[in-house]
Amino acid sequence: MDRRICHIRSLHGGGVAAIARPGLYSRRACERYIESAGFPNQLRASPRTLEGYARGRRLLAQRYVSDGRVEMAIEQLFALPDVDYIQVNSTTAGCFTFRIERQERPVTQNPEI
Repeated sequence: MDRRICHIRSLHGGGVAAIARPGLYSRRACERYIESAGFPNQLRASPRTLEGYARGRRLLAQRYVSDGRVEMAIEQLFALPDVDYIQVNSTTAGCFTFRIERQERPVTQNPEI
């Protein structure tokens, strides 16, 4: 059994109020996921909430996916021109899972996004 540690963490820093979310972390060493490998198949079996954000942490839209078919939700969110990135969360646990960025305008250089 994989034991995990849960704690509340701030997803964003800077001058805007932080968003607190629980985060689950494996206690064993994990290999970094290859970013170009697409949506992780092992996460498709559990419901996910995808949140489309604009710069300045403005939440613009949400999509709920319970059948593992996340590609349509990602396309719908990125079809909104102001969405800069998508945060993927566990719907059942409410935990932050990872972020998807637009390839043509990444936001990783600015951790306050």
